[in-house]
Amino acid sequence: MADCWCTVELSDAGEGTVEVIITGPNGQLIPHQIVTIEPCMLEVHYTPMMTGVHQATVTFNGACVPGCLLLSTVCCYVMAMFTELFV
Repeated sequence: MADCWCTVELSDAGEGTVEVIITGPNGQLIPHQIVTIEPCMLEVHYTPMMTGVHQATVTFNGACVPGCLLLSTVCCYVMAMFTELFV
């Protein structure tokens, strides 16, 4: 199974807390890891457990970020997803 990831860019966000929820095609929560790659740049890594559409929801200080719903279709467990989200 290939690792998938998305990038969250925070340079215009100010101080706050970013939370990410990733769900699989069956609605199951998918474990993930948030890695700081630069002071204002995060990568969210997860490993899909089944094929289908996976959803990442990003919140900043508890509020949904407009346009933060990220969808990724995983086929045959082989896909590396890269999406940038600017908060």
